[in-house]
Amino acid sequence: METWAVLVIALIAFAPPVILLFKELQYKNDRIKELTDRLMFRDNETYLAHRERIERPPEPVLQEGRKLKSWYDVPDLEDEA
Repeated sequence: METWAVLVIALIAFAPPVILLFKELQYKNDRIKELTDRLMFRDNETYLAHRERIERPPEPVLQEGRKLKSWYDVPDLEDEA
């Protein structure tokens, strides 16, 4: 029983610093990606167009004259028959 109590206390004590560490690493990773993207483009306008292309989700595919709700919509075979 005492070992479980020690494990729970250790988990509670060390969880917040570990979570903060992973958040900081994720922020740094995102920042590095942004800076390398900026280096790839000559001017700010092409960079902004590139960012807009990345952040905007693609339009759903038109199929047989009707717009799909999402990329994952697959028409039923019964509808086509």
